[in-house]
Amino acid sequence: MAAQQWEYLVIRLTDARATHISERLNQHAAEGYEPIMMCGDVTLSLLLRKPKEETPAPAES
Repeated sequence: MAAQQWEYLVIRLTDARATHISERLNQHAAEGYEPIMMCGDVTLSLLLRKPKEETPAPAES
């Protein structure tokens, strides 16, 4: 069984744009991302992840 691989995304929001955080999180959640960590004071940083899509192995000939 292969280990799960993840794709990560970091979003940085300034204080003025942090009011739209729920819109941004909902947008990325619709794309399959889940929030992992949030930190910051004046600038808010969000770490999101989603499972990497597996690429099919080439057919053997």
